[in-house]
Amino acid sequence: MTYWLRDTHLSRYWEEEFVEKINSYRSDLICVRPFTSNSLGDELAANVESIFVSFVIAFTLLITFACTSLVMIDWVRTKPMVGMLGVLSPALAILASFGLLALAGVQFSNVVRTVPFLVLGIGVDDMFILIEGYRHTSPRQSVPERMADTLADAGMSITITSITDFIAFGIGGITVFPAVFDFCIYAAVAVLFDYIFQITFFAGWMALDARREEANRHAATFQVVLPKKCSEDKSRAYRIFCSGGVRKDGEIVDDEEEHLASRIVRDWYGKFVVNKAVKVVVLILFCGYLGASIYGMTRINQGLELKNLVQDDSYAHDFLTLEDRYFDSYGPQVQFVIGRPLEYWNASVRKDLDDVVERVLATEYASPPYLVISWLKDFETFVLSLWGLENSTIPKHVFMPLLRQTFLTEPTFEDYKLDINFSDDQQEISSSRLFVQTNNLIDADLERKMTVKWRRIAEEESMTAYHPAFVFFDQYIAILPNTLQNVGIALAAMFVVSIFIIPHPWAAFLITASIVTICVGVAGLMAFWSVNLDSISMINIILCIGFSVDFSAHICYAFMASKKATRNEKTVDALYQLGYPIIQGAISTILGTIPLAFSSSYLFRTFFKTLFLVICLGFLHGFVILPVVLSLIGPMRKPAIKNGKTKEFKMLDVKPKHVDSSLVFSREPEISDVVNPEPIDSSLVISREADLNPEQADSLSVVATTEKGEESPENVVAQQKDKKSEETEILAC
Repeated sequence: MTYWLRDTHLSRYWEEEFVEKINSYRSDLICVRPFTSNSLGDELAANVESIFVSFVIAFTLLITFACTSLVMIDWVRTKPMVGMLGVLSPALAILASFGLLALAGVQFSNVVRTVPFLVLGIGVDDMFILIEGYRHTSPRQSVPERMADTLADAGMSITITSITDFIAFGIGGITVFPAVFDFCIYAAVAVLFDYIFQITFFAGWMALDARREEANRHAATFQVVLPKKCSEDKSRAYRIFCSGGVRKDGEIVDDEEEHLASRIVRDWYGKFVVNKAVKVVVLILFCGYLGASIYGMTRINQGLELKNLVQDDSYAHDFLTLEDRYFDSYGPQVQFVIGRPLEYWNASVRKDLDDVVERVLATEYASPPYLVISWLKDFETFVLSLWGLENSTIPKHVFMPLLRQTFLTEPTFEDYKLDINFSDDQQEISSSRLFVQTNNLIDADLERKMTVKWRRIAEEESMTAYHPAFVFFDQYIAILPNTLQNVGIALAAMFVVSIFIIPHPWAAFLITASIVTICVGVAGLMAFWSVNLDSISMINIILCIGFSVDFSAHICYAFMASKKATRNEKTVDALYQLGYPIIQGAISTILGTIPLAFSSSYLFRTFFKTLFLVICLGFLHGFVILPVVLSLIGPMRKPAIKNGKTKEFKMLDVKPKHVDSSLVFSREPEISDVVNPEPIDSSLVISREADLNPEQADSLSVVATTEKGEESPENVVAQQKDKKSEETEILAC
C-alpha cells in the first residue's frame, strides 16, 4: 500500500511516527514493514557508528601486525616501536587530508568512510618498504649515509607508487558519479599527505631509531648493550633478551644481519621461481586465470539494488526484500510530466497525449492500460462523456469550470489535485502529470533499458519521465562507459609515469600489461563472487590500478636497478630486495580492511571483496607472475659501443655515490696491493657490487678501459703503485 503526503513541515514528523508505530507492531498472522521517502537517507546515516568500530579494530590489527613482523632476535636491530610509528603516520595523513577537504567544503558522502582503511594499507606498505631499504644498507655507514641510501632506493619506490596512486585517484575524480568523485578526491589528497608524512615524520623517526642502533642501545630499554658474541660471558637471559648490534670497530658479529624472511625469499623462493619447470607451470596457470577472468567478465551484472544501500538488519532492507520477493513483477510507477501550458480543451491535443501513452504502453516494460493513472483520461470518461464531448473540442470557458468545480470536487477524483497545477488566475493548466506502471523489471539491465526507452519517448513529446529510482537507474546507464573511460585514461597515465621514472619502454610496457591483467582478473572474478558492476565496484577498479602499480613497479624497479648479470639473477635479487615488504604490504592491507568483511552493510562488504581481489591478484602478479616474466623477457641494460669505447647504460639513479668506498679486487687482497687511486688517462668504470651477500662482500671489481676498449687492470694498478706508495686499509662495501 502506498500513501502520498503533502510536502509540509509536518510530513517529516508524520513519517518518523509512522515508522516507529509500524516497527513496533507484532502479529503472528501478518508481517508489516514500512518504507518512507527518508528511509534510505536515514539508514545510510546509520552506517557511521558501525564503520567507526571497524576502523578501531583495523587500526589495532595493523599496529599488532606491524610490531610483530618487524621483530628480530637482535634487540638492537629489532624495530617494533618503529612499526607502531609507521601505522601512526598514515593515521595522521588521514586526519590532515580529511580536515583540509572538510574546510574546503568537499562533500563527505557515505562511501568516503572507506578511505581510512585504504590509506592505512597504503601507508603501512610504504613503511615496510622504507624499513627494508634501511636494512639493506651497511651498518658500517654513518646514520646520514644510511638514511640517504634508504631514501634514494626505497624512497624512490614509494615515490613511484605514491605518484601513480595519486594520478589514478585523480583520474577517477572526473567521473559523473558524485559519490565516486568524493571518494577519489579524498583518497587522492590522503595519499599525497601520506607520502609527505612518510618522507618527513616517519623518516625522521627512522633516523632517530638509527641513532639508537648506532649507539648499540636496546630497542625497549634504550640502554647500551653488548653484541651477542661479545656477551658470551654474560647470563643466558642477557644473551637472549638484551644483546645485539655491532661492535665499535664495525665488525658485524651477529648472523641475523638480514631478516630471516628476506633470506628465505632469496635463498629458497627466488631459486624456486626461476626454475624452468616452475616457469612453465606458472605460465600455464596464468593462461587459465586469464581465460576464466574473461569468461567472468561476460557474466558480470550491472547495477546496485536499493536493498543493498542499507544495512541488512534495517527495516528498509526487510521492506525492499519482501517487495522483490512478492511484487517483483511490478516496478516503479513512472510519472510523465507535462511542464508547459497546453490547450487541453482541444480534442487534437488530448489525442496527441493519448498517443504518447499508447506508445509507452506498447513497450515490453509497461503494465496493462487499466493501471495507468491519468486525470485527463478519467476526466474524459466520467465528465465529458456525460455531455457527449469526449472526442470534441469544447470552449475553454466551459472546460476549466468543469475541471475545477465539478471533476476535482468529487471525492473519487479529488486526489488528482496533486497532479494538476493551475496558473495564478486559475484559467490555465501550467503543468500536469500522469503515471504509468512498469512491469517485469526483474533485473538492473531491464531497468536500464526501460529508463532509456521511456525517456526518449517523453523527450520527443517535450515531456519528462521521472521516478525517484531513476537516480539509481541512471547509474546503470553510465557505469560501464564511465568505468572504461577512467580505466583507459588511467592506464595511459600509468604508462607515461612508468616510462618517465623507469626509463625503459619495455619495463613500462610490462607494468602496464600487469595492470591490465589484474583489472581483467578483478572484473572477471567479481562475477563469481556475486559482486555487480556498480559505483562501489567502480571505485575498487580504480583502486585496482593504483595497487597494481604498487606491486608491479616495485619489482620492475628493483629488477632494473639490480647489477646482476643474468635475468634469473636479477629476478632473484629483485625478490630479495622487495619480496618481503610486498608480503608485508599485502597482509597489512588485508588486515586493515578485514573488519569490513563482517559489516552489516553491503557497501562495505563489497568494498572488502573487491579490494581483497585487488590485493591478492596484485600480490600474485608482483610476487609470482611478473618475476617469471622478467626472468624470461625482462629488460636488460646493455653497454653501448661507440668508436671502440665501452659506455655503461644507466637508468635513472638518484643513489648518492660514496667516494670513500673500498676497491677490492677479485682475488684475495693484501694490504700492499691497494693504494690510494689517482686520476689516470684511461677511462675507469667502477661497478660497486652493493647487492652482494655479506660473505661475498669482498668481490668489488675494478675495470679499466683504454681508449681502444682494451681492459688492463694490471696496468692500472701498476700506474697507481708508481704514483703512490702510501698504503691504505680498504673495507668491503
